[in-house]
Amino acid sequence: YWYDGTLSLQYAYQTYNEPGDPDYQAIRMAFVRWQHRQTFSPTATFSASVQGGSSTFLARQSYNATDFLSTNLQSSIALQKSFPHSPWQLTLSANHTQNLIQKTWTLQLPVLALYQNRVFPFQQKSRTGPPRWYEKIGYTYRLDAQGLIQIPESLLFTPVMEDTFRWGLRHAMQVAAGYTVFRYFQLAPTLSYNEYLYSERQVYSLDSAGGLQVRRDRRLTAARDFSASVSLTTRLYGVRYFRGPRAIALRHTIIPTLALQGRPDFSRPGWGFYQRLTLQGREQAFNPLQAGFYGSPPAGRQAALTFSLNNLLEARYKDLRDTTGKKFRYLSLLDNFGASGSYNFAADSFRLSPIALTARTNLLGSLLNLNYTATLDPYRIDSGGVRRPQYRWNVDRRIGTLTQMNWALVLALQPGRPPTPPDENEEALVFFTLPWRIDLSYNLVGVRQFLPDSAKYRWTQTLGFSAEVNLTRFWRVQVSSGYDFVQKRLSFTSVNLYRDLHCWELSFNWIPFGPRQSYFLTLSARSPKLQDLRITKRRDWQDRFVRGL
Repeated sequence: YWYDGTLSLQYAYQTYNEPGDPDYQAIRMAFVRWQHRQTFSPTATFSASVQGGSSTFLARQSYNATDFLSTNLQSSIALQKSFPHSPWQLTLSANHTQNLIQKTWTLQLPVLALYQNRVFPFQQKSRTGPPRWYEKIGYTYRLDAQGLIQIPESLLFTPVMEDTFRWGLRHAMQVAAGYTVFRYFQLAPTLSYNEYLYSERQVYSLDSAGGLQVRRDRRLTAARDFSASVSLTTRLYGVRYFRGPRAIALRHTIIPTLALQGRPDFSRPGWGFYQRLTLQGREQAFNPLQAGFYGSPPAGRQAALTFSLNNLLEARYKDLRDTTGKKFRYLSLLDNFGASGSYNFAADSFRLSPIALTARTNLLGSLLNLNYTATLDPYRIDSGGVRRPQYRWNVDRRIGTLTQMNWALVLALQPGRPPTPPDENEEALVFFTLPWRIDLSYNLVGVRQFLPDSAKYRWTQTLGFSAEVNLTRFWRVQVSSGYDFVQKRLSFTSVNLYRDLHCWELSFNWIPFGPRQSYFLTLSARSPKLQDLRITKRRDWQDRFVRGL
């Protein structure tokens, strides 16, 4: 069985100015990257994708734009095992998340996930005729367990680290079925049950002044919740034909979905999960498992009707280049246009949720991708931005207020792959076979404002672009940048130049302006075995902060 991977360990000791100077700094940094894949058997695999280290390492030592613009790092080490002729699968893993801005670490280890694919216990092994209704009932089961450590980077590998460790697990079981009713409708009832167990809880109390205090209590605490739902969906089709040589036909697909969801209020005293205190003259319920990373029994009774309406628009036309006249081409004009929301009959106010609007399409043969999302609040919002329990339609005959909208446009242009000359080694030219490529991304985000003397919407408008051109078979140029229309300035910009010298490679990286203004020239051997054989010349961005340079 095979395995492959890479391992990189980096250490840096960086000083600024001379010892004894008021602005003298000495910084030690380390960073590790590890990629590994291994197959132990056809049913067992191991994988690792690790990157982590000092929070300032990438910003100070890396010359890769993706690295020093990163704000978070994530790692995962996982062992996956499936069991032949069985619905069970097992995953053991360890995960790491690092916030480079706040300099905090989140370690999830160990992490266990044992899950069972859907099983139909009433299904007959040998049957004649259609299945009975109870044979379509199936269930799934999943067990999740993990230990969690959340700690600042400065406290790693200290006694405090052990004190922050906590663990929890969850059993999740779902029973569901699917039926076709009235020939054209799909009915899906579902029952869900969750059981939680955590190593600690939060205890709430009142101080002498009547203020709320929260104390951490290391005591095993169990809780559970359940819910039920039933959904109904169908598809409606409308077709319109047009006369002409192309025999154009349009098909409109409408997909309505309705679902009823029910869940009791687990904050009521009868369930015994929530702690109740009288705060500011009013009795309130507090969740002792609010910090549980697998969730906890929710407060508030739910008797909700969720709804969604999605639309697709497609076209079919005759290919005039086909001499038989029987070949048709198909085109998606609108991948999706829809709306979704819910209405909670059990809520005392604001029963109707904000409506989510979405639209998506591709143009120019999938070269141009357009996305639109928006949130429509059906209730009246006063001049101070406070929602009022009145439908806006009853006030000024408008269906709601667009509180947020987002337009995204992505354009990718590139020619087809040119044929490789028969006398050239294609593997050696893998990075130089693309003549050119241009990528554009445009984003426009609007957020509704209710501040006095302010614009109706606060807009964010950005344009990102990158281009790659092969001047010859051995020269390649890359440029990436962007523009912020609100700030009226260019974003991070870099220019890269590559020259293929057969056994050697010449690269030049230039950041023309900004806080990381620098250049980096490298002549290196292309063989992985000679990766340390290189000549460099650079002007580092940090040199501008060192006196005398």
